[in-house]
Amino acid sequence: EELYLGSELDALSEKFMNQKPTVTVNMASEANESKSHVMYLEVPLNDERIDLHFKTVNEFIDTNLEKGYRVLVYSKYGIARSASFVVAYLMYKRVLPFMEVYEYVKQKRPIIDIPFPFIYKLHAYQDSLILPLTELNTEQIN
Repeated sequence: EELYLGSELDALSEKFMNQKPTVTVNMASEANESKSHVMYLEVPLNDERIDLHFKTVNEFIDTNLEKGYRVLVYSKYGIARSASFVVAYLMYKRVLPFMEVYEYVKQKRPIIDIPFPFIYKLHAYQDSLILPLTELNTEQIN
């Protein structure tokens, strides 16, 4: 699996984009669209409700990784919006808590800086992914 987190410059880089067939997910309407992609998803992002797009983006990433494509998730600078969606995808795919995934992504791309309102939505998303699993594993004690 080849999932990448980057900026508009990465999406516009012919060197990067022409190495292997790549699909792109643009998280910023102000970022330019890459012309060198196999498939493209632009998310009309309202910064207050990023959670409305987690499912669509996760399914798009999954489908295209399964087809053998590289997936580049990008925004203008690759710091907040795109990072939030990569974190959400990895939480979903690996069923891991927010902090663990955040630290992993931060190691890979140290410049990420997810704002508090996005972190709040990611914590709520974490609860929706992990709580159903813990409820299935509860056992009656008495």
